[in-house]
Amino acid sequence: MGASDCIYCTCVQLPCHSYFALANGGRTPNVPALFRGLFKAFIPQASPTNAITVACMTVKKKWTVVPAFLALAAAATLLSAYSGASSSQGLRVEQPIKFVHAPHMQKAGMNCLYCHNTANNAPDPGMPAVSTCVGCHNGQILPGKPEIKKLAEYAKNGLPIPWNRVHKVPDYVHFPHMRHVNVGVTCQSCHGEIQNQGPAPDSANYLPVMQAQSLNMGWCVRCHVNGYQPAEGARLAGQKVTPELEAMPAKKARYDCSSCHY
Repeated sequence: MGASDCIYCTCVQLPCHSYFALANGGRTPNVPALFRGLFKAFIPQASPTNAITVACMTVKKKWTVVPAFLALAAAATLLSAYSGASSSQGLRVEQPIKFVHAPHMQKAGMNCLYCHNTANNAPDPGMPAVSTCVGCHNGQILPGKPEIKKLAEYAKNGLPIPWNRVHKVPDYVHFPHMRHVNVGVTCQSCHGEIQNQGPAPDSANYLPVMQAQSLNMGWCVRCHVNGYQPAEGARLAGQKVTPELEAMPAKKARYDCSSCHY
């Protein structure tokens, strides 16, 4: 085999006897130290008949692993960002108490902050405590209903309601609720028309809360780039869309990496 037969010999313009010398522990002055170390690592022992072939083929095979490893790492990152690390659009999660939003928001006129009382001052919106629920349902409203009996049992035993999480973003993503709520983004913009969630818990058609949006990076970035539309947010929340709301410009936000990854 001559230098022209081997891609590595050709690339570095070195004769094959140099590689043979390296493979057998010799010192060749015209070979860079990098190549000396590389070939000594790959070929501790070699013979005159196979030194060059082994050197060229082994190095080539070793380097083909690098792009494969990078592709695997990229695939794992994408899979983490768009699947297992976050919840999925359309997901419904059963709860220990079949809470229904419709009668509370539409009939009683309750604001989201009554139950999720840290949404405007903390990253997490908070979940209603037993005392919040008992404040209304303490033997006064629908005391005989099965779900109210469950509530009374939690209160009697001094236990919190173990609500199950529905919406989840990966741990490396920060979504501070207070920043969005305090600039006027309605809850329904992300959580869908939650005020219509029903029907009653004892109905055969009851459905638990559903994740309305994908919550993936593309969805978030689009809103930051294109801007939040106040009129559309109000429409989703069931609020009256006034000419003033229609005339309001879109509220845009930063979309550099540190906005969400910090």
